[in-house]
Amino acid sequence: MQWDIKALREKLGDLTAKCEAIFETAKVEARDLTPEENAEVDRIQGTADKPGEIQALHSEIARNERFQAIKAGSVVAKLGSNLPPTREIDDAPAMRFPAVAKRHTKLKSFTGPDAERNAYASGQFMLATIGGSAKAKQWCADNGIQMLLSGDDNSKGGYLVPDILENTLIDLKEEFGTFRQYSMQYPMPAPTARVPRRVSGFTTYFVGEGDTITPSDMVVDEVSLTAKKLAVMTQLTTELNEDSIISMADIIAREFAYALAVREDSCGWLGDGTSTYGGIVGVANALAAGSIMTATGITTFATVTLGNFEQTVGMLPEFPGINPAWYMHKAAFYATAGRLQNAAGGNSTIDLGNGPVPQFLGYPVRFVQTLPSAAATTVQIAYFGDLAMAATMGTRRGIELRSDASVGFVSDTIYVRATERFDIVVHERGTASVAGPLIALKLG
Repeated sequence: MQWDIKALREKLGDLTAKCEAIFETAKVEARDLTPEENAEVDRIQGTADKPGEIQALHSEIARNERFQAIKAGSVVAKLGSNLPPTREIDDAPAMRFPAVAKRHTKLKSFTGPDAERNAYASGQFMLATIGGSAKAKQWCADNGIQMLLSGDDNSKGGYLVPDILENTLIDLKEEFGTFRQYSMQYPMPAPTARVPRRVSGFTTYFVGEGDTITPSDMVVDEVSLTAKKLAVMTQLTTELNEDSIISMADIIAREFAYALAVREDSCGWLGDGTSTYGGIVGVANALAAGSIMTATGITTFATVTLGNFEQTVGMLPEFPGINPAWYMHKAAFYATAGRLQNAAGGNSTIDLGNGPVPQFLGYPVRFVQTLPSAAATTVQIAYFGDLAMAATMGTRRGIELRSDASVGFVSDTIYVRATERFDIVVHERGTASVAGPLIALKLG
């Protein structure tokens, strides 16, 4: 039955491609459809009073899927836990996109062998939701992109982002956002979540023969996560078309992802608990005194010494499984650690041409462009340690994209917004005298 469904979906893709070819031929030749072409399109797509082959195929696929579900349920009822492992068969429809779909520059957001196909599919989704194109809506339906309304008002165009576009946004957020890349990630099953956290372990005692052994308990508490809603919005012209939709999808994916990632990094590293950061307290304001190495008397990048970095490394405890790295702004790195590398003896012209290695004292350097780029007293210019041990980032919901044409009616524009829900907690702060898994290098 799965193979029947696959064949039906392939036929559906062929019919969709045939209709697209008719429209594209007429478009290239700058003419209307001929009576024969109109009849063929009506036969395939259907009319107001008569369903076409596409609707019939959708009904047949749905009927077969229902039968398959009933059949599977019957097998489960009979076999129970003895049900043999199933073999997944890829019966997703093959997406078709016309060769005339153009992009004006090299794709940056969509990568891999299916980059153009994924960009085109995302573009069709945007045409359907943002541009209100009936043809694009039909393309999405025919190619397995569900147009699930997230609200009950069709005119507001609120749709959930398809997997192709959301995965691209997430990948780009991870590329741009260091906090999402390197902190502990936790999927939140509800708007609030509690993550178990070990505080301390058991206590051992030396005992003599016949002595009573003192019992002890492992201490565990919880890290509380409360989802915050982050949004970004832009205004677009309604004059979107298939010739530019690939580039438009690429640009919007990149810019939305960049904006979300920058704010996530700002919250995770610099958050002070105010509304600017959604109430999140970031690393810079969370670490206790025992996790801060103050370079006394050092107030400029030019006076930071190798010893300051060595002291920072020496303060980090050797926790089991710890994976330390340096986190600093690119400008701070080249003015401090990079400067010290170049000043070391043995450099040749080739070494200086290649520049300093983004590794220092045996540990990788990760650039965080939201961290301080200029030196000043009391500024924490770098962090050393394992961010995944120090902080947890909870994600309640991925990217949701919505559009609204009503607000921009007068200017013939459409508002598009993306939202996500997440929280960040820096829970391993250290104490006043004991360091945690992340150490700050502070000027002072």
